[in-house]
Amino acid sequence: MHRLRSVVLSSLASAVVPMSLAACVVPPSVQPEDDNSEVPNNPPAIRKVTDSAGQELTRPGPLAFVVGAGMVNVFAADTDLDDTLYVRMYIDYGLADATPFRVQCESAPGNSPLVEREVNCPLLGLCTDGLIDGQTHIFELDVLDREPISTAARPFRGVTVPGEISTFWWQLTCVAP
Repeated sequence: MHRLRSVVLSSLASAVVPMSLAACVVPPSVQPEDDNSEVPNNPPAIRKVTDSAGQELTRPGPLAFVVGAGMVNVFAADTDLDDTLYVRMYIDYGLADATPFRVQCESAPGNSPLVEREVNCPLLGLCTDGLIDGQTHIFELDVLDREPISTAARPFRGVTVPGEISTFWWQLTCVAP
C-alpha cells in the first residue's frame, strides 16, 4: 500500500510540475493601447539631497541649519516626464498638530524633459528664531508629482489621485546666524 501511494504521488508530481511550468505569467504592458489610454502614474524618487557646498545630507542626521540662510539641492527622478515636481519642507509636522510647509520650490518639466532633475531650494523660512532652542526637531522633505493639497488624512501634504509623494526626513537643530 505504501509503495502504491508513492507511485501515485510521484505520478501526480510528474504531471503537475510540467503543467505549472507551462502556465507562465506575463505581466501586462505598461504602454497605452492607444493614444487615449492613460499611462500609469509613477512616484517621484528622491535620489539625494545636498547642501550648497555639494555635501550630501546624511540621514537621519543630525543636521544644523542657520536661521535665514542656506540652500539645499534636491536630486529627484520621475519617469513621468510631463510632471512638475513640487518640493515642500516641514519642521515638526504632526508632533503636536499638523503644520503647514515652511519652504516650497518646484521644477517644471521644461522643453526637453529629463527623468533626473535637480531642484534648488533656498532654506529661508525653514529655521526661524523661535526654533533656536537647542532642541532636536524633525525636518521632512516631500517631493510630489501633483500640486499639494490639504486633506483630512494629510493636512497640508495630500495630493489628488493619481498623485504620488516621496519623503525623506532628518533630525535638525536650528542655530543663530
